[in-house]
Amino acid sequence: MKQLFYSRRELLSQLGGGIAGVAFADLLNRNGVLAQSKSPLAPKAPHFPTKVKAVISIFCYGGVSQVDTFDPKPALLKYQGETMTGVGEVRATMGTPGGLMPSPWQFKKHGQCGMEISELFPHVAQHADDLALIRSMTALSPAHGPALFQMNTGSILAGHPSVGSWVTYGLGSENENLP
Repeated sequence: MKQLFYSRRELLSQLGGGIAGVAFADLLNRNGVLAQSKSPLAPKAPHFPTKVKAVISIFCYGGVSQVDTFDPKPALLKYQGETMTGVGEVRATMGTPGGLMPSPWQFKKHGQCGMEISELFPHVAQHADDLALIRSMTALSPAHGPALFQMNTGSILAGHPSVGSWVTYGLGSENENLP
């Protein structure tokens, strides 16, 4: 059974601990340790030392195909116009599937790294050595919607923080209008 009454000694002991905590919190606040910043999104010291000052993540829902931009597929040129064969049957919900089609744009190696970039991006190609290109993405779902969630958040379900949220959390933001 819970004790309803305290002796004078127990009461002072319990209150003393609470008062000490309040005094300690006030001390930390005066030293700026607990002081609230003017903006919670203001740039702050990172958890680990880093040279990174900003991150640019380009995501184009329904953008240009990877086959036409940064991911050349030479086999498509070899099998141009042929229909896909193999295990199973190719089904289409709208119209008849056409033959395989390679990119209409040429690719060249750029920078010391030799990154292959389409002629669509001549200015981007000048900065090939400064880019991080990921060609190993896989997803748990073949459907675009859940796969896009997974690419941006790490989960196939909606409602998880995206890469942009984590960058803002890690580096902070000078924009006071962000939610």
